[in-house]
Amino acid sequence: MNNKRLYIFFIIIAIFVASWFVPITRSIWDYIDRNVFLSLNGSLVGHVGMQKFFAWLNSRYADWMFEGIAVGVYLAHCIIKGEVSRRQRLQQLLFLLLYIAAIQVFVNKTLCLKILRLSRQSPSLVLPVSVDLSIFPYLNNKVFSYNSFPADHATSLFIVSFFSWSHFRRPVAIVSTILYTFLALPRIIAGSHWFSDVFFGGLCFAAIAWVLAMSIPLLRRLSHSTSKKI
Repeated sequence: MNNKRLYIFFIIIAIFVASWFVPITRSIWDYIDRNVFLSLNGSLVGHVGMQKFFAWLNSRYADWMFEGIAVGVYLAHCIIKGEVSRRQRLQQLLFLLLYIAAIQVFVNKTLCLKILRLSRQSPSLVLPVSVDLSIFPYLNNKVFSYNSFPADHATSLFIVSFFSWSHFRRPVAIVSTILYTFLALPRIIAGSHWFSDVFFGGLCFAAIAWVLAMSIPLLRRLSHSTSKKI
């Protein structure tokens, strides 16, 4: 990414971030947060099947399953495809996993929660809940949080989605983006995260992480983003 595009990107991000802190525009975010949760959560009233479906999607079991499938598909592709060395592909995967872990620890946990103290309670603890997905305790789903900002799960999903545009061909990247965006929704529906936790916090941090990985020579070299797409 050239310097001009980099400057434009960070200007856009700065405006986006400012809109979340300035009282006038923050009221718009709060309005969106409140109405998105009430609408999505309320849409499950009377639909037990959909309640169970989204409760499962919001569970650790679903997280582990989709993470396992994603890693498994990638590893299978590394073994089958021969255009690029398996070692290089595995290095890409290892870098991505470590990079996500670093973002979670140093940005989401340390910067946001401990230094800036941006934590807030999730909508399920603040607003009236039409459908309480904790009625399915055997699914071990996440329905509330005392530190809902930013959305850790969404940050990870969006980072993977952004990197898919660097390492995979367009059809695969499009499917990845649609899938991971959908998988970010159950947390909002259940009330464990606000809309802005996911699509402001998670998306912003993921975009910044991806741009830095594409712009800083060392990170770019480690990610092998210039290698042939698969």
